[in-house]
Amino acid sequence: MANLIDESYFHTDISIPESANQYGSVGDYISKFEKEVLVFLLGYELFSVLDADSEPYRELINGGVYEISYNGKTVKLKWPGLKNAEKISLISHYIYCEYLRKSASSLQQVGNFSGNSELSSVATILPKIYSAYSEFEEMYGYPGQSRLIPSAYNYLSAKKPVVSEFDSWIFTNLKGGINGFDL
Repeated sequence: MANLIDESYFHTDISIPESANQYGSVGDYISKFEKEVLVFLLGYELFSVLDADSEPYRELINGGVYEISYNGKTVKLKWPGLKNAEKISLISHYIYCEYLRKSASSLQQVGNFSGNSELSSVATILPKIYSAYSEFEEMYGYPGQSRLIPSAYNYLSAKKPVVSEFDSWIFTNLKGGINGFDL
């Protein structure tokens, strides 16, 4: 399967410079970490049959409207999809966190180094990682999250009883997977 997102998803608060880094280009990061986060979200079996050209996967990938029962009422929610016209995706936020974690320092023959320039100081990247990961968690979802938030978890939870293709869904809860100390 081709990657769902591309470099255009890394903008505003989660922009990645096209400079030399551990994996090469932004596309290399996408290739490495998109599959990882999708396997966490869907489980390997459902990930392996993910097909953007067939229902119900088209709606999972591109977004759509779904319904839940909430306080005795039917509520319609808009799932934005794993990729969308707004170029905001849980995939890009996850990859951005991995990029920051992996590029914070570099391993050289004589040890591990972080950048330091004359007349400047090194700022911690932890607030950026924590902020991006918090946004990722809300888009990815988790058990106990408000059902009114259109996260991937809530979308799949609502669709699983009515879409037989989602019977093999195995969700990995990543809530709390990072904290202010990047632990």
